[in-house]
Amino acid sequence: MKNLFYFFLSALRKMFTTKGRAPRSEFFFSFIFSVFLVILLLMFLGFAWSMIEGDDSKIRRRTERRQARQLANESLQNADLALPEEKILGIIFLLFLAIVMLSTLTIAAARRLHDMNGSGFFSLFLCVPGALIIFLPILFFKKGDRGANHYGPDPLAVEEPDAI
Repeated sequence: MKNLFYFFLSALRKMFTTKGRAPRSEFFFSFIFSVFLVILLLMFLGFAWSMIEGDDSKIRRRTERRQARQLANESLQNADLALPEEKILGIIFLLFLAIVMLSTLTIAAARRLHDMNGSGFFSLFLCVPGALIIFLPILFFKKGDRGANHYGPDPLAVEEPDAI
C-alpha cells in the first residue's frame, strides 16, 4: 500500500507534467505545495521590502503624503495622479504569484481530471474567477476511475508480487 509520503514526493516530481493520472492525495499535496510556495514568496517579499525601505520609511511616507496634499490643494490640475512605485511593484508581484499558483494548480488539475477519465483541457477553468469554488471540491473529493483508463494505469492499484 502506498503511503502519504509517497504521494507527496510524487506530487513534487510531477509538478510540471500533465501526462498520467493523479489520485486525490497527490492533487492535495500539489495544492498545499503551491500555497506554501506563495506564502514563502510573500514572506521573502516582505523581508526584502523592509530591508530596502529601512526605518525612516514611515517618516518619508508621512512627508510624501503631506506634500501630495499640499500639491492637491494648490491646484487639482497640477496634481500627480500616477501610481506610486510601491503599488506598481505590488501589482507586478501579485500577478507573478497568480501565475505561479495557477500554473502549478492547472497542471495538477489536468492530471487529476485524467484520473477521472476527463480531458485536462477543463483544468483551464481554474483561471476563471469564481470557478474555483465549484471546481476544487470536485477535484478534491470525486474518486478516480478504477483500473486503467485512456490516460494510463490506476495510480492506486496495488502491485502484486510475481508468483513463484
